[in-house]
Amino acid sequence: MFALLLVATLLLPCMMLAIGLLWRRHPPKDINSLYGYRTPRSTHSREAWAFAHQYCSRVWLVCGGALLAVTLAVMLLCARAEWAALWQRATLWLVGAQVIVMLLSIIPVERALKARFGAQGRARGKGGSSS
Repeated sequence: MFALLLVATLLLPCMMLAIGLLWRRHPPKDINSLYGYRTPRSTHSREAWAFAHQYCSRVWLVCGGALLAVTLAVMLLCARAEWAALWQRATLWLVGAQVIVMLLSIIPVERALKARFGAQGRARGKGGSSS
């Protein structure tokens, strides 16, 4: 039972790490409606699309690594036989926290897109704002 819960809690951090690595090396080339970091700001231009995937890959590598470390530490602490009742609760809390971190990772990416491309999605010049 513990092994199943451990695998379940490791899925999201491992997915974030895998997608972060994939997007770092092979980001989606074309804007599409099936795969990628798709928000109104990231799909405004090809440059914004490429930047969003490059930036999101870094955010997900950091978040995925941190979530993986925390998840392993908590689950290994719960592995003691006398703490078996904590396994299920720890799994629920961990997965909930992981989902929240994954959703909150949108914030730094969108802020970076806005800083780089402005509110209208046009790349800002080196000298200042084009908004």
